[in-house]
Amino acid sequence: MITVRTKSSIKESPLADLIKNYSHYNYWANLTLVDWLKTKPSDELQKTIPSSFAGIEMTVKHLCQTQEFWFDVIRDESGDEDTDFKKETTEFLGPLELLVENSLAISNFVEQLDQDGLVKKIHIKSPWFESNESRYEFIMHMVNHSTYHRGQITSIGRRLGYTDAPMTDYNFYLLHRTNVF
Repeated sequence: MITVRTKSSIKESPLADLIKNYSHYNYWANLTLVDWLKTKPSDELQKTIPSSFAGIEMTVKHLCQTQEFWFDVIRDESGDEDTDFKKETTEFLGPLELLVENSLAISNFVEQLDQDGLVKKIHIKSPWFESNESRYEFIMHMVNHSTYHRGQITSIGRRLGYTDAPMTDYNFYLLHRTNVF
């Protein structure tokens, strides 16, 4: 279970508090988005709507892939460099559930890190780049990447006629976090 800190219970460094909050935010935002998507007809979510990816389903699958990739990085595990969707399903609910499950696992992992664990340098060599950064930098990148694609999903939803997308900005997480966990 995730422990959400309030201002009165912060005992860690500001960096640790921020990064942990940010990973909890990622979980909350993905859960909020998925809950909204589950209210929409599955066949519409699978429609091809040109964007970075060909619609909502493909964008959600990309989010799953990249979160799995970055989770391997932040755990400092040499995961599989094959970024194919590892848990392929024929139903769209599979990727939605996987996104939430993976986001929670990441949040729980980050919650266990201390300051030293967050600033630990991690070397990554992938087909796209090579880097040696602090773990917290990769966590920030992963959350920002997810935020970018959640925005695309909302925009694709608008093109499908959905005007009821939830607010998933970090500020809304801060306002509602005590009611989340």
